Amino acid sequence: MCFQERKYMAFVVYYRKMMEKKGGVKMKGVLITAPARGVGKSLVSCGLIELWNQSYNTVGFKCGPDYLDCAFQENLLGVPSANLDSFFLQEEQLRELWKLKTVGQDMAVLEGAGGYYDGIGGNTTKASAFDLSSILHIPSIMVIDMLQGTSISLAAVVKGFLNLRENSNIEGIILNRISKHHYAAIKEVLEKELEVPVLGYLPNIADITFSSRWDGMIKPEEEKDWREQIHLVSLVLKENLDMEKLFGIMEKYEAERSWESTPLEIEKLGLEKEEKLDGPVIAVAKDQAFCYLYEENLEVLKRMGAKLKFFSPLKDKKIPSDAQGLYLCGGYPEYHGAALSGNTSMRNSILKAIRNKMPTIAECGGFLYLHENLECDDGKIYPMVGAIHCNAYKGHALQHRGYLHMTAQRDTLILKEQETIPVHELHEYKSELVGKDYEVKRVSKKGQWTDGHGGESLYAGFHHLYFMAYPQVAGAFLEKAAAWQS
Repeated sequence: MCFQERKYMAFVVYYRKMMEKKGGVKMKGVLITAPARGVGKSLVSCGLIELWNQSYNTVGFKCGPDYLDCAFQENLLGVPSANLDSFFLQEEQLRELWKLKTVGQDMAVLEGAGGYYDGIGGNTTKASAFDLSSILHIPSIMVIDMLQGTSISLAAVVKGFLNLRENSNIEGIILNRISKHHYAAIKEVLEKELEVPVLGYLPNIADITFSSRWDGMIKPEEEKDWREQIHLVSLVLKENLDMEKLFGIMEKYEAERSWESTPLEIEKLGLEKEEKLDGPVIAVAKDQAFCYLYEENLEVLKRMGAKLKFFSPLKDKKIPSDAQGLYLCGGYPEYHGAALSGNTSMRNSILKAIRNKMPTIAECGGFLYLHENLECDDGKIYPMVGAIHCNAYKGHALQHRGYLHMTAQRDTLILKEQETIPVHELHEYKSELVGKDYEVKRVSKKGQWTDGHGGESLYAGFHHLYFMAYPQVAGAFLEKAAAWQS
C-alpha cells in the first residue's frame, strides 16, 4: 500500500470517528459533470461509487433519461440506482425522490448528462445537470479531459463555466488523461487563475477502454472485464484524489440543505406509503434484449399493488401463466434477432395474449419486437411477434431524440382522449406503420406529428413512459389488467 492509499484509509477511519461523535455520518452528495459528452464522467462516477462503497453506504443516480449508466451503477452497488429528471418531475418531487432513495445512505453520487448547462433542446438549462445541482443543492465537480494538450487556456474554459451563472455550484475540478508530471504544473496554473481547487486526476490508463455506440456506453455485460477496470479506476482515485478536501465541500453543502430534514412526503411522487397487496400480475420483459426500464416505473407499479413477474423473451418459453398485463420495455431486440425469432413459443405466447386483449405496454424496443419482421443489426430480417402488421427497419441515422409531449387522439389503454403526458424518445429504427393515435410535440423546438398505436388494451410506440410524472397512466394500466380475463 502506497503512502496516498494509507493516507486515504487513515482519513476514512478519522472521518468515521469524528462523525460518530457528532451523531453519525450524515448523507453527502456530489454531482460529477463535464463540459461535454465523452470526457470521463462515467469513469469518475463509477470509480467513486466503487471506492466509497467499500467504507460507506453508497447510492448512485443519473441525470435525465439514461438507462445505461444506471446499469453500471446497479451492477457496482447490487441495488438499483435512480434517474433524476427535472423535465418529468417538479422540484419538490425531485427532492422527495432524492430523500426516498438516500434513506440510510452515507454517500450519493449523481452523474450528469451531456454538458453541464445543456438542457432541453440545447437552448435552455432546464433538465440539465446544473438544474439538478441547483434544485438538490449538491456541489458539482467538473471532469476535464486533458488529451487535447491545453494548459492555461483551460482556465478560460473553466472560468466560463464558473461565471455563466451567478451560482454555478461548481466547486472543484478533476483532470482526466494527464500524466503525474503534467498534472503538478497544470494544477498550479489553474488554481492561480481560478477560485476553485483542482482535486485530483486520472492518468491515461491504457487498460481502460470503455466502448460506446449511438446511444452512449454499451451495456455492462457487453464490456469485457469492466468490473476490473472500474476497480482499477477506484484505486487510482484513492491515490490521486484529495478526498479530505472533497468531503469538506460535500459537508458544507449538506449542512445547507434544510429541505432534507423535512419528513418524507411520498404521496408527492404518486406512490402509496405502503405497497398494496391485491393488484394484478404484470409480466415484465427483462433480459439483454429488453433492458431500457426506469426503476421508478417499477416502484410505482409495485406501490399500486402490481405483482411483478420478470421474464426473458430470449430464453423463456412463454410469458408467466398467471399474467394479467404485459410490459415490454425498450432495449436492443435488433442485436438479438436470431434468438428472439427462434423462440417461437414465446412469440406465439405474446401474440395470443395481445389478441386476447391482455393490457400491454410496448415501448420502443418492445414496439419493434411486436412487428411482423425486424431488420436487425446483422443485416438479416427476422420474423417477430406479428401483432403490428408491418415491418421495422434500421434508419440511416438517429431518428428522434429528446423530450416530447404526447396527446391521445382517442381513448386508449393509458390515456383518455386529449390527455397529455411528457415522454422521452431515442431511437434509430423506423416502422412502416408508426401509428396515428397520439399527437406528439417537441418541447423546445418546432415539430409536431402523429404516431403510436393506442387501443383499449394496447399502447405501442417509440416513446418511453415515466409513471412518476403521470401516475394515472400506471393506474389505468393496472385497473384494466385487474379486470382482464383470458
